[in-house]
Amino acid sequence: MLDIEQYRMSESLARQDRRIWQQAKAHRLDVFEGAGFPVRVNSIAELDQIVGSMHSNDRYALLHDEIAGFDEADLRLFIAVLADFYAFYATMFPRPAVTLPLAEMIAHLAIYKMIRAYNPRFRSVLEIGPGNGLLSFFMARHPGLDDYTQIEACESFYLLQSLINTHLFGPKFDERARPQALAAQANCYVGSGAVAVGEVTRQPELNPTLPMQLAPCCHHVPWWRIGDIAEHGRRYDIATSNANMLECSSAALDDYIALMREVLADDGILYVQCFGSRVYRQIDEAILKLYDAGFRALLLLPDGGALNGGEPGQEKRLALGNGIFVKPGHPHYDEAAAQPAVNVASDCAAVHRMCFGDDGAARRPQSEAEILQAVAAEVQAREAQMAA
Repeated sequence: MLDIEQYRMSESLARQDRRIWQQAKAHRLDVFEGAGFPVRVNSIAELDQIVGSMHSNDRYALLHDEIAGFDEADLRLFIAVLADFYAFYATMFPRPAVTLPLAEMIAHLAIYKMIRAYNPRFRSVLEIGPGNGLLSFFMARHPGLDDYTQIEACESFYLLQSLINTHLFGPKFDERARPQALAAQANCYVGSGAVAVGEVTRQPELNPTLPMQLAPCCHHVPWWRIGDIAEHGRRYDIATSNANMLECSSAALDDYIALMREVLADDGILYVQCFGSRVYRQIDEAILKLYDAGFRALLLLPDGGALNGGEPGQEKRLALGNGIFVKPGHPHYDEAAAQPAVNVASDCAAVHRMCFGDDGAARRPQSEAEILQAVAAEVQAREAQMAA
């Protein structure tokens, strides 16, 4: 598990290694600190205050209407991830009651449904700025997941995400914020002289060891190790950046867009749910940056709104801003808007599938009270199974 001291030591070493201060400045969050947001914390227990803090729960109804209620499969998934969250929260933040972020979790269900509708068999996802880390709960349950990589620049969010990923992925979680190659810096002295670390660990009086043979599938990357992603040569099926594209510095956004352009597979998509608060820029500036990098929009509704699928009664109302972007080489690139513009909706098969692909499923509404009751029943069933 990553602790505050490890994170700050590693970040400090990274800053010491840079000869140009502007490289680190790109990822500073002075605007958020100035607004009072707890960018840094002094205790892991303080992270509780940012759990479920990104959406007011009165958005539950709007997001519930966006997905048009639940079919049986989505309801089972939603209850399961909320029960997973219950277990995480009860473990890390013991309180008399567990905070359940219903609105934020249903927003992430909507994200998951969108990218799953585009490619049900996706195996790799790059997420820029995971915030509260709730998409991890869906990724951990996605069959066939090979690589879920997250990038985060905010210390408090980073620490919360690390806790969540440790809980969900266990030994298959790769935490890149730990100081690198510390073992290589050790030079022990045992009796007769300097001894290599490997020789010390092979002494018979020590406990035996087994090599780690599990390949990680979740990779957590701080701002000072983003280059690792470009270097390992992976091409991602999906890139996603939610509620933050207007909130990072111009230099950081340029870096993120260039990275996504480089590592996104030719037939992959960049999906955006909510472009964020207009902290550094207006939406048109962010869209222009995407277009300057070669991306085009298949769908762009910056403030959400209604979509018509062309069939009687086939309508979807997006509660939050949405964008689907593709890069040159994508099969639908020529069907995307050639010039930057807002309120764009291509009638290509990919957009139709993402927005209307599950219209045939039997769906019904679920109130907050019904969801809470179902989660309580799931938690009790899990406890009974463990006790059996």
